[in-house]
Amino acid sequence: MAILIASLLGTAAAFWAYLHTMYAVGYESAKFRGPGIWAFGQEPWQKLDNWITSPQQADPGTLGAYAFGCLCTLFLASMRTRFIWWPFHPAGYLVAGSFGLFRLWLPIFVSWLAKVLILRYGGLRAYRRALPFFLGLILENSRPVSSGPCWIWSSACTFRRSRASEDCETSRESRV
Repeated sequence: MAILIASLLGTAAAFWAYLHTMYAVGYESAKFRGPGIWAFGQEPWQKLDNWITSPQQADPGTLGAYAFGCLCTLFLASMRTRFIWWPFHPAGYLVAGSFGLFRLWLPIFVSWLAKVLILRYGGLRAYRRALPFFLGLILENSRPVSSGPCWIWSSACTFRRSRASEDCETSRESRV
């Protein structure tokens, strides 16, 4: 619950900081350079500006493509809820054409492969023991460089603590 609250507060703070900087400095001023211009999606704002300033009639082909995509997503969602063996997630279809997956497909594949191997050869117990480590890797990647090692250490301590508690429970059971 604490991570959820921290994530929500961090997201709100990031949005506020970004908007405050944009209003204080000015987006198209010479003072604002670097990845802040291209990394935060200038293209969607330009499209929105074009739609507002010069509206056009709806394109039947575009509407048909949206309908087809919606039907495919509903099909994947219904198959995933009905059949446990169904391997395709509707979210995968939604983000498959995004620019972000162009660079992230290999890390996603490696993490999926690690999960499959841990579950197949170590079982659910090994998966639950490895989960804090992998969560630590994810959180480390999403934080500034200075706080990254803290997340790895916290995941290692959580892993060590959960392993120690399992050893205590095993020794208690053997005494009884």
